[in-house]
This record gives sequence, structure tokens and C-alpha cells, in this order.
Amino acid sequence: DVRESPALDVWHLLSRLGAEVGYHDPYVPTYYFEGKSHKSVPLDSKVLRKTDCGILLANHKTLDISHIYDNCMNIIDTRNAFKGYPAREGLQTL
Repeated sequence: DVRESPALDVWHLLSRLGAEVGYHDPYVPTYYFEGKSHKSVPLDSKVLRKTDCGILLANHKTLDISHIYDNCMNIIDTRNAFKGYPAREGLQTL
């Protein structure tokens, strides 16, 4: 049940600001937003490298955090998932 997920608030806000939003969630393969069906995108290198900013809102155990760190230029980490990783430009922990 995703109805109370804070990720939805972030998605809605970014969409209203004109951002193109995609998501990855191993537990939510499809999400319906504003009458459209959206599918969870793979977290492969190609997708991560073309992403302007990745926002980590849930720290699922199935996520390959090292792969995200190595391939996503800008990351906002709201779950402290990158604790212990070297600080770098583009990595912001909230």
C-alpha cells in the first residue's frame, strides 16, 4: 500500500514544478499517477547516468547502493544509506 508513502509527495511536488519523474521500487512495479501508468525503471548504469538527480527515499535491502553511488551524478540521500561512503560533490545527505 503506497498511499501514505512520502515518495508520493515528492513525486507530486516535482511534477508540478515541471520535472520528469521516474522511480524504482522493487515492491511497486507499477504506479498510477494523474491517470497514467508508470513502471518502475531499472537501476542500470545507463538509466542512472542520464538521471539529473536521484533521490533515495526508501533504503530497501535489495538496492545496490554502491552501484547507485558509482553511476548517479547527483544523489539526495534521505535515509543515510551512503553513510561510510566518501563524501563527494553531488552527494547530499539529509
